[in-house]
Amino acid sequence: NGVSGILLEDVQKALVAERYIYAQIKAFNKGTSLAQVLESTFPSKPNDIAPKLASQVSEINYVSQVGLVEVSSLADITLASIESQELTAKFNTGTKLNTAISCVKSVVGNSGGFSEVLSLVRSCLALQQRYIPNVASWKSPKDKALSQWQNSNFYVAQHSKTWFREEHQRDSNKQSAGKLPRQAGYSCLTKDSAGFFLLEEPIEPFVGELENQKQSVEIFRDNGFLHHSDFHLFILSGSNQAAIENSV
Repeated sequence: NGVSGILLEDVQKALVAERYIYAQIKAFNKGTSLAQVLESTFPSKPNDIAPKLASQVSEINYVSQVGLVEVSSLADITLASIESQELTAKFNTGTKLNTAISCVKSVVGNSGGFSEVLSLVRSCLALQQRYIPNVASWKSPKDKALSQWQNSNFYVAQHSKTWFREEHQRDSNKQSAGKLPRQAGYSCLTKDSAGFFLLEEPIEPFVGELENQKQSVEIFRDNGFLHHSDFHLFILSGSNQAAIENSV
């Protein structure tokens, strides 16, 4: 089946040890139902659930900021249908073609714990290398589920592509929040439990409080996806160099 692993470490300790940071876990929730887990991750009424954090938008999660969701897509038809229904219901903010669906099982098959860990690993790599992976051999949703997918934020990339940082909108007020960090989600569903990881790319430069001194750590990205891709020309515009770099 193969072997895969991922190192989880406190950000501050990782900075002290000068470790490479691929992604940050912004939120993780686990429960008996996927609906409950998604509601805990993306509250429908964040002002009611966390009134003290209402003014701190960085502490509240919004589905419209998530650009990629890795799904479990279990062989069990009932569980696969539950995952499809709950994800399309939560990711339904009117922002069409906003969030790509990925599934590592389309490449390695259903290989138990290995595919579950690899799903998390690939989600981190997608953030680090700034690319949207395609879903191998995918054609279209089943007819009975077509309308719910069409009404959701989701789309499936036919080919792997560069993940540009878009100007996402906040669900609460529909006002542009400017250039926000890329975020990816992983829906980890089993017959016994449900979990959802919300991952976020490190801010560059990464600033952390280390022994009462601020230290800035530049994030170097060895982008293997772009290195092996065909050449493309992308025209970026901006009023100055900083504006152009911020759009990449």
